[in-house]
Amino acid sequence: RLLAIETAQQLRETALKEHESSEKKNAQIEGKMRRMSIQRAVAAQDHALSEAKIENSKIDAMERKERAKNIAEVIRLQEQTKAQIIRQQDMDRAEEAQARLLAIETAQQLRETALKEH
Repeated sequence: RLLAIETAQQLRETALKEHESSEKKNAQIEGKMRRMSIQRAVAAQDHALSEAKIENSKIDAMERKERAKNIAEVIRLQEQTKAQIIRQQDMDRAEEAQARLLAIETAQQLRETALKEH
């Protein structure tokens, strides 16, 4: 009977050790699975961040291109306005020269007329 009790106790201890070992292995597996899950989540976040950076770079490039286009348009309009001002100044000078020439011709005709009458 004592042998049966000792055997039963040994079996109980062995079962307890196996149970503890099994729980320890399960905990290790769960920990490993959690770490893998965290690693996958981090990798997904890294990928999303990388994609966002790429998208931001594209947006920045588009904005720089648009700003450059706007600056070029402003410069073009300034040059066009400058050319118009120069043309207008040239026309004004030509009109002034024409008016002076007409005044000289008129004065000359008046002088000639005055000389003839004198």
